[in-house]
Amino acid sequence: MKLAEYLRAIGECPDEELASRLGVYDNWPILLKVDFEKLFNYFRNSGIYSHQGTKNYKNPSGRCEFFDFIPGTVSIQVCDYTSGGKMYGEEVYEIIDRRGYNARISLHDDQERKMPVHDHRAIAIVIEGISTNFIIPESIPMMFPSSIGHNNLENKSQRVSFPDEDEIAMFGK
Repeated sequence: MKLAEYLRAIGECPDEELASRLGVYDNWPILLKVDFEKLFNYFRNSGIYSHQGTKNYKNPSGRCEFFDFIPGTVSIQVCDYTSGGKMYGEEVYEIIDRRGYNARISLHDDQERKMPVHDHRAIAIVIEGISTNFIIPESIPMMFPSSIGHNNLENKSQRVSFPDEDEIAMFGK
């Protein structure tokens, strides 16, 4: 699915169906191919995220930065690696290798301060913001590995990437 289609679908989807139709839920990952400092600086300088700290992990080795979405509900983990285990499935790891993803954003609905919306809607708001304010304008290659709704797990065409496979074939990016 194209990123623009997915963002439109998020906007039209009822809150209680975001997980079942579009896969939006706690611990929602975004995989990216990006210079980590550029990614970190986006969050640090955006004015809508508050930096909460840094953690350097030994296994997997890497750095994670933690942010809170200032309006509430969503906490964000920004890491300079894609995952600490086989959490996505073999097919996704083949895509990670082929497209060279090297960073991950994880969105969590565990912040103490809450927005007056459903937790999944709060995550959807952050997905839209990161997409329209960073990924699209900066042409950052990325994938939403969990964009397949829980009611339709076999529909792999719903997995969102930017640029998508057709765009890569056409433009070579």
